[in-house]
Amino acid sequence: SLLVAVDGGTDHLVGMNPSSQQALSEGILGEYYPEAQEIASDISDTDFVPNVESTLELDPDLVIQWGDQGEKLTSPLEDAGIPVLGLDYGTQEDLEEWIEIFGVILGQEERAEQIIATQHEHRETVEAAVADTEDTPSVLYLNQAGDTYAANGTGTYHDFFIDMVGAENAAAELNGTVDVGMEQILEWD
Repeated sequence: SLLVAVDGGTDHLVGMNPSSQQALSEGILGEYYPEAQEIASDISDTDFVPNVESTLELDPDLVIQWGDQGEKLTSPLEDAGIPVLGLDYGTQEDLEEWIEIFGVILGQEERAEQIIATQHEHRETVEAAVADTEDTPSVLYLNQAGDTYAANGTGTYHDFFIDMVGAENAAAELNGTVDVGMEQILEWD
């Protein structure tokens, strides 16, 4: 979705993770870019482990992959001669770096700068709105994959957002994204 936002369309996107395609298709971007449903999504499994054969068939100029998730996500592509850009995830600074990189790759540097400036404006608005809030709600951000839940603790991008809106992360005792059971979720209340 971020690549589409920086590019202003899907013309340069030839493949994506099935979870990304589902989110794009079912979300607001799918309404603006219905052609995204036709983009190949068999280039990896939902854990982002690449399907090298499917990726080679698409003949991409570049594959963007999680660089901080270990070589199992990048090495198979690199070993097949596919250029890979490994990105780190977890902070607003990381996200802004992606936007800048995508702007350069796509020749959309000005649009990238505008997106970052708009994000800064919105962040300032939100932070000002919650600055004097005395009530600190407890928030738990969960991802679900099949029958399991993963809580987003400290060091996650969701923790950044929880803090930004003046809330407390119920899973702050966790570092990163960790699978949790219903008992733990209930205990956090």
